[in-house]
Amino acid sequence: MGRRVTVEVVDDLDGSTAEGVATISFGLDGVEYEIDLCPANAARLREVLRRYALCARSGLRDAEPAARGARPSPVRSLDVEELRAVRAWARGRGFSVSDRGRLSEAVLSAYEEAHPNDRKSPRPTARGLWN
Repeated sequence: MGRRVTVEVVDDLDGSTAEGVATISFGLDGVEYEIDLCPANAARLREVLRRYALCARSGLRDAEPAARGARPSPVRSLDVEELRAVRAWARGRGFSVSDRGRLSEAVLSAYEEAHPNDRKSPRPTARGLWN
């Protein structure tokens, strides 16, 4: 006898099961949080935090000690839609990018310079404020 298990992700804020409910990670006072939100609620959370994140300094996560003399790089987490857009843009400009894995700092910085107002959220920080 076989079993089929279905996992339904529910928005933690309003209980909806709308398409695109995703886990959003953020940190505050040294504590990392995760919350499942639909796209509309995720956008509201990012908008509220954006004002503070734009004025904040980036810091290292406690669990990620830096190598001696190394500068920490910001952690960026983009949703699937943003990753596709960045990869397509980069390929069209001659950057070599893989279909999976991390995008280089050069690609991300060039994309941000070319599209300063197109991002759904500002550059994520090492504190993980953004998805």
